[in-house]
Formats: sequence, C-alpha cells, structure tokens
Amino acid sequence: MSLSEEEKKRLQNFQKITQGTKRVNSLDLTKEKKYLENDFSFFKKKLKEAIINEDNQEIEKNIKSLLELLSKKLALKLREQQETYTDLPEIIIEEATKKYIDECYKLLAIRNKLLQK
Repeated sequence: MSLSEEEKKRLQNFQKITQGTKRVNSLDLTKEKKYLENDFSFFKKKLKEAIINEDNQEIEKNIKSLLELLSKKLALKLREQQETYTDLPEIIIEEATKKYIDECYKLLAIRNKLLQK
C-alpha cells in the first residue's frame, strides 16, 4: 500500500511536530531540574542556618520543604524516564519509588535527631 504525496506530506509534518514537542519537553525538563537543584541548595542552606540557630520550627519547616522537593524530584525523574521509554517499565517505577522512600526516611531520621537535642 503506497502513500499519496499528500499523505506523505502530512506524515512528515506530523513527525516534525512530534520531534519539536519532544525537544521542548526536554528543555522544560532541563530547566525544571535546574530549578529543583537550586531549590534544594536554598533549603539546605536554610536548614543549616536553622540548625546553627537551634530553631526547631525552622528546622521542621525546612525539612518539610526538602521532603516536598524529593517528591518533585521523583515525579521529574519518572517523567524523564517516560520520555525515554514512552511506556515506563514497572522496574523503573519501583526502583525510583524505593529510592524516594529511602531518601525520605533518611531525612526524617535526621529531623528526629535534630529535634531531640
């Protein structure tokens, strides 16, 4: 079955549009990663200041912010993987979720130690 010239042009246009969309998504992901890294740095600095000042409310507030950022990091990672694989294999989702949970537990353990002082 051969395609007519008009169908070929439509197919080429569609392919160009989808490629352009993938590039835009990649740029968006890159920007989001950069913003996320900046946010992590900011809240880590704020947490260090709160620890130095022994301000429990600020410690709690910054830990919560870091936990929220961890969830955004997970969502961003899964979105990035989805662009790569189109259909995410369960193993990737499980590994990313396990890593997220481990990071949350570590952060909560740090919080508990800091607030016990």
